[in-house]
Amino acid sequence: GMSRFLRIGYPNSLMDGLPEQHKSLIESQNDTKDTLFMDYVYSMFGFANKKTSYKSRVSFGNFSIVENKETTSEKQMILLGPKPSYYQGYVCDGKSYVSDDFQLRGYKQYWMKDTLDPIMEVKNSNVAKRLRPLPVGTKFEGTIRYKNLQEDELGLLLWAIQLEAGCFQSIGMGKPYGYGCVKVTIDGISNYDFKQLYQAQSLQGDQVIFQKDSIDSYIQSYKDYAARKLSTDESTLKVDDVPEIKDFFYLHKTFNASNINMDYMTLGEYDQEKKSLVVLPTIEQYREGKMPRLAIRTNEARNKQQDGRNERRFTEAKSQPKNPTMIVDGLDLSKLSRNMNINTRNKDKKRKSK
Repeated sequence: GMSRFLRIGYPNSLMDGLPEQHKSLIESQNDTKDTLFMDYVYSMFGFANKKTSYKSRVSFGNFSIVENKETTSEKQMILLGPKPSYYQGYVCDGKSYVSDDFQLRGYKQYWMKDTLDPIMEVKNSNVAKRLRPLPVGTKFEGTIRYKNLQEDELGLLLWAIQLEAGCFQSIGMGKPYGYGCVKVTIDGISNYDFKQLYQAQSLQGDQVIFQKDSIDSYIQSYKDYAARKLSTDESTLKVDDVPEIKDFFYLHKTFNASNINMDYMTLGEYDQEKKSLVVLPTIEQYREGKMPRLAIRTNEARNKQQDGRNERRFTEAKSQPKNPTMIVDGLDLSKLSRNMNINTRNKDKKRKSK
């Protein structure tokens, strides 16, 4: 084509890097197989395709603000999207989409932060997202309804909502800057007593049984059921010991760890790391403190650079002149940019005259 930077497509798609179990699920939903692959998500929340459908047994009601009903000013921020071409961050073992046996690294999640990062300067408002975040301490209340769930299904639902002690959920936009961190607390479970519900005196009796202390027992029911499915004759495996589960909770309870760089890369850093072919450490390596030395040095260098950028950012915000002059290696970049604009306009006039 006419592009100066020709892009050649990869021979494999992103789906080729999924685990076989995930491929089976997608293929079953696309009606390419006669068998239907069902997991907890589909069986609890339902699905629909061209061949069949299954009704959800869980319903989420509206959650209303009950404390700290305040509004904040609108904020503009740059929220970048995933770049699959940066395959060091998405493909295992340093491979790329060219390899037929490449595997995707897993799900992408944002690090939790207990403080808000400075928002990147927005130079082009057309690419910025406009948010109106709620202040810290805002409290919501609502109800989640379920029907005909097995004990292990209800236990998994409760575990996914409540998480472990010291863990937080991450919702909404602005997560790279530290927004969207919430703590969910379950007040209790209200179950219908079906024996009372379908009797003549049910209109006068109490058909609801409120349970507060049964949350942990339901969660344990799921863990016991999953352990039986995961264990073999040679070994017994607990759900809490599964590496993916450990990684998940590590991500949801870690805040501003000194050995982790959580900031956006600058374009220069992104270009440098992409060319260096350095594979990002896994969550397991972070969790067990077994990061490669190269990754540790890279994080330390980026932390120092980020500290310097933050200092310059706050200093410039206080004392920046209306028409700043940027001097780099003896060159006045402001004059250089004006000269470039003038030269560009002159070239455009010459083209029109021809």
